[in-house]
Amino acid sequence: MDKAGNVLAMLGKDCLGIVSEYCIGSQDQAEEAASTSAAASTSTGAETDCSELNNVFKFGERLLVGFSGLNTDILEVRSQLRFRKNMHELKENCDINPVALTNLLSNLLYEHRFGPFLIESIVAGFDQDTMEPYICSMDLLGQANVAKDFVALGKGSDQLYGVSQALWRPNLEADQLFEVICQSAVCALHRDSLRGWGSKVMILEFDQLTEHTMKGRVD
Repeated sequence: MDKAGNVLAMLGKDCLGIVSEYCIGSQDQAEEAASTSAAASTSTGAETDCSELNNVFKFGERLLVGFSGLNTDILEVRSQLRFRKNMHELKENCDINPVALTNLLSNLLYEHRFGPFLIESIVAGFDQDTMEPYICSMDLLGQANVAKDFVALGKGSDQLYGVSQALWRPNLEADQLFEVICQSAVCALHRDSLRGWGSKVMILEFDQLTEHTMKGRVD
């Protein structure tokens, strides 16, 4: 059962940042691989993949959606959500805003509550009317949690929340936010021996999106 890695999103002053971990693979297989001898470690590449499988998707010029969980469910939800987003924009004759996309995703997940998608979600973006940054996390049933500071998903979310609480502060500028979110991800994920394969960092401002690659220890 292949699963996408952790995701962390933070708010700053007129900006937001989101980090998605590259490491994907079966948790059980990864734990088994981590306990094997060094001589056998060369055969674990198919079990713990560090390929750059994207789990943060663009749904608009100023709108991102991140997922953590089962890869096949991520692709299915992304496809269904994109269809509903396009239908919404055709009906309303305007670009969708983060709150409306949150409601679409929440309804989609709750519709499948008796056979839920095994994913968690983050919606991050800018409201085009108020120009305010927005982040919201959701569990597998679509329960939304709108945050004013940061949200985290995945196996390492406890570590991510703990480090972020120590490092985050209000009204961070874009460059400060980039430094804080990178430090939070590195400090938290490097505490887990199964993590550390690197991450993709995206800093979203109202007029631009900047993407960076953050290297991990890769051991």
